[in-house]
Amino acid sequence: MEIAEAGREESEPDYAEALAAFEAAEPAEVVRPPRAILIEYRCDDDGWHATSPQIDGLFADGPVLAEVQRTVCKRLAEWLDPAVNVTFRIVP
Repeated sequence: MEIAEAGREESEPDYAEALAAFEAAEPAEVVRPPRAILIEYRCDDDGWHATSPQIDGLFADGPVLAEVQRTVCKRLAEWLDPAVNVTFRIVP
C-alpha cells in the first residue's frame, strides 16, 4: 500500500526541513505600538464604580474609592501586559 500526501507541492519543506530552518533562524523581536487603557471611576449613592471603555466586562465597585482602585489594579495585574499604559480618571 502506498500513501501519498495530498496537496503537498515539491517546493514545500517536510517537517524535518521546516524544523531545521526554524532552529537555524535568527530571533525576531516583536515591536508593538504603545497601548493604553482608560479606567473610569464614578461615584453615586451606592458607592464607587470602575469601568473601562476598552475592556468589556471590567467592573468593580465598593464603598471607598481606594478599595475599588485596589480591586481594579489587582485584576489588571493578573492578565494585562505590563507595557500597557493604564490611565485612571474620575468621571463626574
